[in-house]
Amino acid sequence: MSEQKKAGSAQKLVPIGAPVFGAVVMVAFIALAFTMGKIDGAAITTKADQVTQTLTDTKVVIPSPESQKFNVKVAEPAKRAEFPALIANQDAPLNFPLRFRITLDQPNAPEKSAFELLDTNNDKTLSLQEFLKGAGNTQADFELKDKDKNKKLTQQEYDWKPDGPPPPKTEFDLAPPANVKAVLDYVNPKVTITWDPPTLTDKPDDLGYLVYRAGPKHFLKRNTDYREGPLKKFLEDEKVYEAAYREWAKIPANAGKSRKQYEEETKNPPPVKPPNPAEWELLTSGPLTDVTYEDTGFELDSAFVYAVRATTAQKVKTGAKLDPKEKLAGYSVSEGAAQGGHPVYFANRTSVSFVDVTDVLLTVYLTRWHRVGGNWRQVRAKFSAEPQSYLGRKIKVSELKEKDADDKYTKYDPQVLAEDGNPNEALLGSLDAGEEINFESGWRFEARNAPNDPQISNKAGDVFLLPKATRDAPAAPVAPGAMANPVEIRVVGVKPDNTLRFEFTRWHQAGKVWYRVVIQQEVKRDGAIGVKGKIADLAKDAKWGVVYDMNDNKAGSLAGIAPQDVSLETGVKFVKLTGRVVDLGDNRTLDVYGVQFAE
Repeated sequence: MSEQKKAGSAQKLVPIGAPVFGAVVMVAFIALAFTMGKIDGAAITTKADQVTQTLTDTKVVIPSPESQKFNVKVAEPAKRAEFPALIANQDAPLNFPLRFRITLDQPNAPEKSAFELLDTNNDKTLSLQEFLKGAGNTQADFELKDKDKNKKLTQQEYDWKPDGPPPPKTEFDLAPPANVKAVLDYVNPKVTITWDPPTLTDKPDDLGYLVYRAGPKHFLKRNTDYREGPLKKFLEDEKVYEAAYREWAKIPANAGKSRKQYEEETKNPPPVKPPNPAEWELLTSGPLTDVTYEDTGFELDSAFVYAVRATTAQKVKTGAKLDPKEKLAGYSVSEGAAQGGHPVYFANRTSVSFVDVTDVLLTVYLTRWHRVGGNWRQVRAKFSAEPQSYLGRKIKVSELKEKDADDKYTKYDPQVLAEDGNPNEALLGSLDAGEEINFESGWRFEARNAPNDPQISNKAGDVFLLPKATRDAPAAPVAPGAMANPVEIRVVGVKPDNTLRFEFTRWHQAGKVWYRVVIQQEVKRDGAIGVKGKIADLAKDAKWGVVYDMNDNKAGSLAGIAPQDVSLETGVKFVKLTGRVVDLGDNRTLDVYGVQFAE
């Protein structure tokens, strides 16, 4: 590219040849001066230096191999020079009218594209007003190119042609997932959470999901753990930091120095307070790409609900349903979608199996769920009790594993059952010697009751029988299948007259609040199992009916739900008890210490 600052006769000279021409003229003029004898040697030398300086004063940028093209500019002289003046005053210093500057086109300042010329506010997008300034552009063209309908065109949208491929997306939709479900596995306790992807017009290719869990009772436990663990350590570290700072500040050389200077000089920053536990606990370490997640980290005897949020690292359109409080570095996070249906709750009841009985001692196996290697496994051990003494207690694993002279676990005979229900030595060996397992059963040995089954009683003083048939292996656990809100059926105890006391549990929703309704009923042979009625009537006797809130506490007030009806009918009946198996009719059975479901 070549640009002249001012028109003149020198414009007719070839730009690159102009410096050469000037040099030739200079040499010829000097030779003429010598010939005519009008200029002495000193004047010629002085003038030659001036000419050289004039030629060399110009800035010359040496082109690099990557340079584009030369830009030769003709600079305007301070005063228009006339060659005749030189002849009129031959003793005057030589003065050339032209100076040349050779530069390169600047690679960092390329010519603007059509898009950039229209983008007058330099926001990298074109509004309709900006777009219409382009020759031949119409509003119809704008609307056709505006694929995401945000009333702005990106560079890609502007460049797109109707007969070409669609422009790549630069902004995407994001919304909560749909149809979130949480299903509890009663055979091997775990919760499987599933969901459907959100319906999005412009779906990001990195769509991911975060899974959360919330439980009021567990939240209180997490806060207790927080205060006794991370927060306690932080406060201790803070005291150490403050003490060190005060000692440092006492040194005369440090008088007037700030804490920042202390930290810089000692490399001892203050401890950082750990964040308080959130009500919704994030379970996933990062976004998932699958639409299913298994949770084994929940606590038993606690109610939980689950929620899922969608994520993307792509730019999200304005108006997307985002959760401004939920932060995940580099990601936008959608609002949460909570599970449908009732909360998840797994009751960790202790199962009793008869071993032996004498007048002075009842020996049983107690089985209870315990976390082993990150999963819930059944752990069983042998305990004995004298009359009027309770069966089972809290015990350290180190004591549980005490061996006899033959290097065998004879006292407690501990076992850890694998997923298939069989004892597993490796799982037993994985138990930490320092951890404690709660084998408290709530049952007390009353009497041998020979030759019949021994008598046991609960904490309320109700006397039941412990069938000797329970020495046999329990029946395989069952699951509710596809039942949405089934009634859980359990046997609380066997009465001496072979009457069974059943317990029914079902979730009841009042508005957005869920309650767990637990009712007991004694049923004779061939009697129907189950009850229904108003909550106030069913729960008027705490021994037979209790309503629990999400904290697993007895509901403080039933004012809002007392007149509401609840059905715990099962559609089955108590046919007979054979050994440890309860016949419910219609080819359905219930282990005397197991659970069955009906809807």
